[in-house]
Amino acid sequence: MNKRLMIIFLLALTFSLAAGCGQKGEDLGGVSGKKAQIDDVVISSSGSYVDAIQWNGSQYIKSDKKVTGENIGIKLGEIKFKILGSGKPSDYKMQDGDAVFLEPGTVVYQVVGSENIAVKGENGWILYAKFN
Repeated sequence: MNKRLMIIFLLALTFSLAAGCGQKGEDLGGVSGKKAQIDDVVISSSGSYVDAIQWNGSQYIKSDKKVTGENIGIKLGEIKFKILGSGKPSDYKMQDGDAVFLEPGTVVYQVVGSENIAVKGENGWILYAKFN
């Protein structure tokens, strides 16, 4: 329980710092400089989930930053496994190709000029910021 509360606190602090430290005109962003890891898929005692992807040994968190089609690079691959609804326990360790909410087959793209990735959503591109 304490570990989960600490993770929630660190995520909130990280996102607060990232939001306050952006440069003028910056439209892409991530959680940089942090070497934490999302150990549990469930991150709160209330059972809420973080929207995350595990890709090539790194974890990415859904960002509210905007990304446009001109920033989208090459196709990296596809989501292989959706955790939500799979029956996996809350302490399941994410594997490469896993996503919490995205369906298998969702295409993952490189974001040009950053370490972030993106997927195509119903209303445009969705940015996932590199977390570790």
